[in-house]
Amino acid sequence: GVTGTYPSQSAPAHAALATGKLPAESGIYTYACFSQRDAKHRAWTSKDIRTLALWDKARQAGLTSAAISWPLADGAPITWNLAGVLDTRSGDVAVLTRLAKWATPEMTAEALEGLGEIALRDGTDALRARLAAGLIKEYKPNLLLLNLFNLHRVQHFHGAASPQAAVTLEQIDGYIGELLAAVKAAGLENTTDVFVVSGHGFRSYDLEIEPNVLLAKAGLIITDADGKIIGGKVLTVQNDGSFFLYWPESENLRASVDAALEPLREQGLVQ
Repeated sequence: GVTGTYPSQSAPAHAALATGKLPAESGIYTYACFSQRDAKHRAWTSKDIRTLALWDKARQAGLTSAAISWPLADGAPITWNLAGVLDTRSGDVAVLTRLAKWATPEMTAEALEGLGEIALRDGTDALRARLAAGLIKEYKPNLLLLNLFNLHRVQHFHGAASPQAAVTLEQIDGYIGELLAAVKAAGLENTTDVFVVSGHGFRSYDLEIEPNVLLAKAGLIITDADGKIIGGKVLTVQNDGSFFLYWPESENLRASVDAALEPLREQGLVQ
């Protein structure tokens, strides 16, 4: 079973899967942090993980490793690494741009030479699965971490039990079948352990809460003319229907935050 953080997020979940440690030990408890110094959000990377991960253990044991779209894997000592999440919202160019930005040189070459033509209309999991199967066939890595992302996105947009989610889950089932076939074809069937796990749980929601609107109105968050956060006394971690707030221990802001969020409380949306 999976017990997620609150709100449930990918980064701490994937850190737990890669390290076997809870957020208090791995140091990864949200997706990103906000720097008051330069007023920017910064996503966590492998350098922020405080404990050894599977790829570190593999390196120590002299084993090869591979990772495709695995959160927090960028910069990790992984033999064949394509970190980050492939994005096709701007067309194929966006995919190649992210490949060039995050992949190790070997992985970039493999992707460009071996992908061939592939339809991206159903998302990018087909691309990820093909890359993974190619790595298994060509290099037989001792450790392979693959993050199939489409279901996560569909559940955010359409709900956990939506027809769209069911269709996407069937597609993922097919990709897993392709990977198992690649393992068998590579002669690794009897020496390979396969784990299919969930990054974090999902629950359908009816309303998306955006507390920063009220916090900015109360002066607790500072935004620019475009509504982008550039500073403030409090910060939020939000994921659709749930959120939490935090502020420095030196500041006693409980009363101010409660007053700012009173409209949500009146509607029964917060406790």
